[in-house]
Amino acid sequence: MVSDLDIPMKAMILPPSYVTCKLDKGDYIELWYFTNDRLDDTKLKSSVNEDTMIMATLAGGDTEWVSATSIRNAAAVIDDQNLKFDNFCQACPQIIKAMQEASWPADCIKMMALFWCNLQVHNFHSMQNPLAQKALLIYSS
Repeated sequence: MVSDLDIPMKAMILPPSYVTCKLDKGDYIELWYFTNDRLDDTKLKSSVNEDTMIMATLAGGDTEWVSATSIRNAAAVIDDQNLKFDNFCQACPQIIKAMQEASWPADCIKMMALFWCNLQVHNFHSMQNPLAQKALLIYSS
């Protein structure tokens, strides 16, 4: 019965399916996919039927039918070192949740969480010089 259910207290993370597949394999994925804007964009695009096929042009110029959910614009991806620092701070807890859902080893998740946490509380984070935050992002990547 619906009335017996608790109110959800955590946001649902809905990264694109190719991101989830990479995380399930234990591969790292750019933090950009876990920024609030990108996750909101994914929610809007999640209405696409997973069985929908579209024609894609491959690197060699050939065309092939592929799943619409598997297509991504690699040119739009922002490397970790080029994120805005506030986007970096938004993405870290989101990717940690996604790593947990993908059953990453707890020690790996803890290591990444501690690393990102230390960068977010580093003295450079609150400096007015934009190069200070950029240095943290470069170090992170």
